[in-house]
Parts: sequence; C-alpha cells; structure tokens
Amino acid sequence: TGAVYSQESLQWVAWFWISKAAADTGNLSRAAEAAGEALTMSDKLDDQARSISLRCLGELGLLTGDLSQARDYLDQAGELFIRLGDDLGVATTQLARARVEDAAGRTHEAMDAALRAREAAPDWDEPVLFLARQALITGNPGRAAAVLYPFLQLDSPPAEVRREMALVELLQRGEVTADVIARFCRLRELPPSEEAVTKLEEMVH
Repeated sequence: TGAVYSQESLQWVAWFWISKAAADTGNLSRAAEAAGEALTMSDKLDDQARSISLRCLGELGLLTGDLSQARDYLDQAGELFIRLGDDLGVATTQLARARVEDAAGRTHEAMDAALRAREAAPDWDEPVLFLARQALITGNPGRAAAVLYPFLQLDSPPAEVRREMALVELLQRGEVTADVIARFCRLRELPPSEEAVTKLEEMVH
C-alpha cells in the first residue's frame, strides 16, 4: 500500500483486502482502519471504489455494534450503486442493511431490505437464505420451503440452499423443536464469536 510506483487503484484494492482479511480474523479495529484508508483512496478514483468502500464500512459497523453508523454508510453506498446501475452492488448493500435491521430487532425493516436485495439480484441465493432463516425463526417452515423452492429446482442447487432445506425438513418431521431451530438460525446471523461457538456446541449436544 505504500509503494510509490503503485497505481492508486491497486493501492485501493490492497487496503480493501487488508480490511476484509482483518475482519475475517476478528481484528475489527485493523479492519476499520484499512477500510477508512480505502475510502480515502477511493476519493481519488471513482464512485465504484467509493461505493464498495462505504459498504465495507457499513458491514464493519454491524460487526462492531455501531448500527447507526452502519446504516449511514450503507445508505450512501446504496445510493451510489443505484446511480451506477450496479444491481449486485445494490443487492449486497440491501442484504447488509437487512442484517443491521435484524440486529436492531427491527424485523419488518429487515425483511423489506432482504426482499429488495432479492429483487435486485434474483439469481443470488444469499437474500433467499436470509429470508428462509427469518421464516424458521418465526416457526414457519412452510414459508421457508416456499422461499427456497426456486433454487431447489435448479439442476445443481447451491449447497447452502440444500443445507437450509435440511433444517426445514428436520422441523417438519418434528425431529428438532422450533425453538432449537430458531435459536440456531439466530446464532448463524450473529457476528462470529467464542460465545456463539460455545452456544452452538451446546445445541449440538
């Protein structure tokens, strides 16, 4: 990132991936610092780099629990993606917003954002998985199955969709209670932590 002979776009990419890698290893302060550097660098580039940087900062806001700032960053990113005509950018930003609203306990707003994500990128399975998990959390396996159905009809359904359908079937067969499935889905939507892993291990037993 400090090489004077590097193009600014390459430096931006480096900061962006440093941020992603730091977040993946739980070093959120380092991730935020690198994302901030990417945002600063994006001012010298274009709206595409700026929108991605803003979305990255919004996702980090969710991980750190700063939901208000996360909304602000994601709103800015979403406006830029719409202006650029970047449907996948809109979808990823709306799904991040859905997770922010879910973390805030605003279920209706979370569902609306997830539906907007699905509408923007109908071939992307992540919004569908989020909607299916929300249905399972509310004890509605039929709704979860209906949401997953289009992807299950593909010649090669995504592995994650098949796994989600397996949860639906466990609940429908009565092999696992609705309460356990709901708690499991809630834990999966939370930022990774030792506490979450411990709770998941307890549920396995």
